[in-house]
Amino acid sequence: MFDRIGGHTRRVKGAEDYEFIPKSMNAERCNVENLPDVLYAYRRSPFQRSLKYFGRGRTHPVEE
Repeated sequence: MFDRIGGHTRRVKGAEDYEFIPKSMNAERCNVENLPDVLYAYRRSPFQRSLKYFGRGRTHPVEE
């Protein structure tokens, strides 16, 4: 599927999924579903690139 729909865009840094997901949903023979399980954990560090890129204080952890 990834190759068939052209992969991620490089036009907007940090927003690759916002184009990829709708393209994959519209592709033939591709099903997109939500999963009930958490598939990854996100570790925060004062030195991580995403905080520097998007600005401090704009990201918030999801509480379970």
